[in-house]
Amino acid sequence: MVLRSIRLKPLLLWLICFGLGGGLLVGNCGCAMAADVVINTHERTIGFPAVIQLGEGWVQFLVAARGYPWIAEKSAVVTDVPLQVIQQAFAQLDWALWDQLWVEYAREPAVSLTIYMGETAHPAVEWIEADDELGFVDVFFVGCPYFDPLALGNAAVDCRSCPIFPLEQRALQEKFTRPSGELGYALRERAALAVGSPVWIEIQLPE
Repeated sequence: MVLRSIRLKPLLLWLICFGLGGGLLVGNCGCAMAADVVINTHERTIGFPAVIQLGEGWVQFLVAARGYPWIAEKSAVVTDVPLQVIQQAFAQLDWALWDQLWVEYAREPAVSLTIYMGETAHPAVEWIEADDELGFVDVFFVGCPYFDPLALGNAAVDCRSCPIFPLEQRALQEKFTRPSGELGYALRERAALAVGSPVWIEIQLPE
């Protein structure tokens, strides 16, 4: 109970800034769509369109949503869906799990990400070259409770123009560093990612 109380401040900040409405209401069919995001409450999945931006070399994340330009530029796959919309989808499906990912940046929850190229499914691990075990927060940028209000609060403002950007970048890069000391990872050469190709991202939450 004490730990939950400590986390209350950033969670309330997220609720105030972005809310849980956002048009992500789910009907009796168990599916909902908002800003191109498809939520399936029965299957516990979140899906959205994206495009391949980088096909080789080092990347910070495999997939990034719109909101932090400097992070998206270093990600292999990007989507125009706003990050806060995907955050809302997560919170709607499983608030406790989202709490672990967003507030605690926990790597343990067994959340999987699959990239569909047409009908062919590619688990995230097929595209990543890393010596250590990666968590979902290493594959998809989930945001940060301390910088989201500024970075996501006004889509017309590039966070790189803000006075606190150096602090944001330094703090997040420290957060991104895995227990192994590694930051980011290389894309597998055999992945053969065709830059500009449209893909579909599906995030699977555990039961």
